[in-house]
Amino acid sequence: MLYSGMVVLKDQKMDKKLYDHFVCLSVIMHILLSPSLFSYYNEYVEELVVFWVRKSGELYGKHFVVYNVHCLIHLVDDCRNYGTLDRISAFPYENFMRVLKRSVRKPQHILQQLSNRMSEGFFDTTTASDESSVCDVKREHFSGPMVVGVLHCKQYRQVQLTDFVVKVDSPDNCVMYRSKIGLVANIVSDGHSVSIIVQKFASMKAFFSKPLKSSDIGIYKVSKLSKHMEICMIADIQRKYALLPYRASRKYVAVPINHSI
Repeated sequence: MLYSGMVVLKDQKMDKKLYDHFVCLSVIMHILLSPSLFSYYNEYVEELVVFWVRKSGELYGKHFVVYNVHCLIHLVDDCRNYGTLDRISAFPYENFMRVLKRSVRKPQHILQQLSNRMSEGFFDTTTASDESSVCDVKREHFSGPMVVGVLHCKQYRQVQLTDFVVKVDSPDNCVMYRSKIGLVANIVSDGHSVSIIVQKFASMKAFFSKPLKSSDIGIYKVSKLSKHMEICMIADIQRKYALLPYRASRKYVAVPINHSI
């Protein structure tokens, strides 16, 4: 819904009305997941959700508009009251179930076991190593491309930022920096600061135009990867992108990863 669907379904030459309807839902979710987009588009997305639900009945029949589909309308108010979807999602708790299961050693007295594990600090996921991992470079190497003016720097294949990792290898090497999108070719550090060496895409265009221009929410069709390398500081990285191949070779759809601002 957020990433591959808009590309895959377009390549299948899906009926345009159905495709536009799917993209509309994807846009709604992108907005509801992003604090910055939601603050700007909160009235617009409310109208868009109502439109999507009504259109669902026209395209798929009234039986499609079950209670769960109707409830999408109320997500906008939930975001206004409590924050964007990640703030009110139950997924972190569902994901934590694996930790709970791992802590239980026998089928009897499960609550007592969980209480014991809690007192032992088993569920404390915040560690000193986590805090020190911000902007932590890893996997030193000696064979990456460099640019003029970079002296006495070590080269690395990976850097850990606050909420995401950037690598010199796909699929973790596409970023937006200074409002440009490019591929990370190398990561360098002089011991005090970390920088990335990037190849930018010379062409950035909107991938779709309905219900709004995709570029308005950060989604682009990119091509013409430059051979010229440029360097930028880690602080210049705005977010990480998923890069999906699109039809002709060397053309891609770049979709911002919602948890990497």
